[in-house]
Amino acid sequence: MTADMMDDAESRLARIERLLQSGERDLVPAWRRATRGEPRWAVTAVILLAVALQLMLPHRLALQPYWALPVLELVLLAGLIAANPRRVEPRTGWLRGLGLALMGVISLANGWAAVRLVLDLVSGSAGTDAVPLLLTGGGIWLTNVIVFALWYWEWDRGGPMARALGGGSSPTSSSYRCRARSSPHRTGSRRSWTTSTFRSRIPPPSARPT
Repeated sequence: MTADMMDDAESRLARIERLLQSGERDLVPAWRRATRGEPRWAVTAVILLAVALQLMLPHRLALQPYWALPVLELVLLAGLIAANPRRVEPRTGWLRGLGLALMGVISLANGWAAVRLVLDLVSGSAGTDAVPLLLTGGGIWLTNVIVFALWYWEWDRGGPMARALGGGSSPTSSSYRCRARSSPHRTGSRRSWTTSTFRSRIPPPSARPT
């Protein structure tokens, strides 16, 4: 078993050497490769949960009529599902605008509910029963967590459509390049560093256990 592992390590090193010696092929990190779009069902389920939480809030905390923003959110979501029913595929630019509009409407509805709840608490018109107040505040808080996650999903590396195309930039790529350029040990070639570092850890065939 040990001999097989050593042979596998040597074959991997040989492959790395061939890739480093060849100037025709570049190693592409996983986040730069074009992939299939992300599944639509996950973000759809989260948006439906946010809409359900908004509908469960007291009507006095919502923009009137209380059903207007949730219905608008469902209409926007239906348009996104109709355009990309199974995966978030990079097809047209207006789909991203539609998705950002949906995030904006959800944020507006939840922000308005939070402000109204605070004003009711300050003025004393929210009532004296603690349980409904705690449930209302918990629903607004949970919706806020969902909204933050959706905004991050929409903007991370240019959004889901840009990620599917392998676009955007890595959050650590610029800092890595700065450290690599300022390192005093970059005088040798990549091949010499690779072979000297890893081959020194592989014992010769005569020293391997049988």
